[in-house]
Amino acid sequence: MNAYSRNGRSSDAIDFFRDLCFSGILPDELNFASALEACASVTDLANGLEIYYKFVSSGLPWDTKVGCALVDMLGKFGQCDLSRQVFDRVSHRTVDLWAVYMQALAHNSKNLLALQALYEMYLEGLKPDQSVFVTILSVCSQAGFVSRGLELFARNFDDLSSSEIFSSLHYHCVIDLLARAGRLEEAQRLFQAMPCKPGRDTISWTVVLHSYASVGHLERVQDIFSKLKMAAELADGICFVLVLATCARRGKLYDARSLFTSMVADYGVEHTEQHYSCMVDALGRAGHLREAQELLSSMPLVPRILEWSCVLGASKLHCDGDHGSWAATEVLCLDPGNQVTYTILASNSFPFG
Repeated sequence: MNAYSRNGRSSDAIDFFRDLCFSGILPDELNFASALEACASVTDLANGLEIYYKFVSSGLPWDTKVGCALVDMLGKFGQCDLSRQVFDRVSHRTVDLWAVYMQALAHNSKNLLALQALYEMYLEGLKPDQSVFVTILSVCSQAGFVSRGLELFARNFDDLSSSEIFSSLHYHCVIDLLARAGRLEEAQRLFQAMPCKPGRDTISWTVVLHSYASVGHLERVQDIFSKLKMAAELADGICFVLVLATCARRGKLYDARSLFTSMVADYGVEHTEQHYSCMVDALGRAGHLREAQELLSSMPLVPRILEWSCVLGASKLHCDGDHGSWAATEVLCLDPGNQVTYTILASNSFPFG
């Protein structure tokens, strides 16, 4: 069963567990843990809860392995209260169990509870490992607890940086925290200080790109993008979205056009909806509404309400009733109750029939 679960054959693992139960053999802790992991991997809530209640009635001890499997599964199913009940029943709570519990809370955006769990862990005399810190730093970043996250990193920097398993994720989290705090130069210095191991990868470059793109710092975004190419890293689709979006916001249509064209020709990166959205936005902001219309009409993907809304907003900005009416029609076809569109139509007297 464990072999099935570990090799991506989760449904087979669940079937094997059921056969084991039907045969009259009482599963042990390892069997339960493997079956629960399988249910979590295929988001099978019904079987997962059935196996959970079967374990409760089995009389088996609540060991760490079963506890981790249950907390992880229940967290993925959004059952945070039940996950806490399981967590509290495990007599010997290890660092691994705490890490899984915090990940379950973070997965469900229970950010304050995740931070509270960290302090509970300290009170039990346990020292967080790398997995815990990655989770907590990510929580601080996503929830806007910037000062708390930076404080935790500063307090534990020596332990983290000396660890053999110190990963790029730690750098990514802290760079993101610094950027959210507006401390862009510090974020840049930390990025440059990253050692050969774990080293900078495409994700590292993307995090730094995002930190400058979020504040519209086009010159620095373009500089980092150029250095990414010089470092022989492969720019992915997200990198191009960040640069294109920044070009659009800063009104740099020529730069956006050049990059959009070179994506496929020079980098082999296919255009996605996000890239088209950025390009439509750039054209709209520059007042090139006819070209934006042509791009939407010719794109191989079905335009979404986001693209039409970009054209509608640009039409309002440039007082272009023809394209505004056309974009509004498309928006209302996709979302007939869109009140913002009706407001724009009324305020600009776009002809709409």
